[in-house]
Amino acid sequence: MAVDRATLETAHDGIYAIGDATAIPLANGMALPKAGLFAEREGGAVAARIASRLRGEEPTATFDGRGACFMEMGGGEASLVSGDFFADPPAAELSAPTSDFRAAKERFEMDRLAAWFGA
Repeated sequence: MAVDRATLETAHDGIYAIGDATAIPLANGMALPKAGLFAEREGGAVAARIASRLRGEEPTATFDGRGACFMEMGGGEASLVSGDFFADPPAAELSAPTSDFRAAKERFEMDRLAAWFGA
């Protein structure tokens, strides 16, 4: 669904969408990648905007298009894609695959599982 890329608000006032439900075009015509960290950061911005509205304040929180995700490369290695995806053109870097990034990917996943589900 189409959203304002900074506020994540849909065409309907006070209705937001985040993560895989969104279609956020970038300056190069591609879409913002579907990665959990983007959805998490989008959710934080939306939660802050809703909280502001409930307090009777003008919402100011925004999503800035910055983020990263790990890419499993096989052989016990992973790469990291990171950058400012709202830059014009989008500024993203892909690291060389390493076992350290694979370990960081596992830590990231375990941290999220523990935070979200108490696992």
